[in-house]
Amino acid sequence: MASAPKIAVGNNGPYFVMHDMTALPVPNLRRASGEACATVRGVALCRCGGSKNKPFCDGSHGAIGFKGTKHRGSGEEQAPCVAGKGITIFDNRGICSHAGHCTDALSRCSA
Repeated sequence: MASAPKIAVGNNGPYFVMHDMTALPVPNLRRASGEACATVRGVALCRCGGSKNKPFCDGSHGAIGFKGTKHRGSGEEQAPCVAGKGITIFDNRGICSHAGHCTDALSRCSA
């Protein structure tokens, strides 16, 4: 039975959403000792905003020098709201993956 999904934040990298924490061998991937490498199953989501395959990470964070640190007073804490059908989204850029799926084609509301 698979364990509950988990989210981890990569240092200066993506959000990792792991949906099965059971480590399984990766075919044709071995350590220098010859032992099979194993990994959990999941997906890496873009956190830098530079991926060309949003919302998924394509490694752009390394090329653009993304830093995952949050700077107080930088304005990231401010979250303008976006009104949708039966929902209001607070657009917090400090924790956003910048895929645009949640705010595309929505009008701004007055705060």
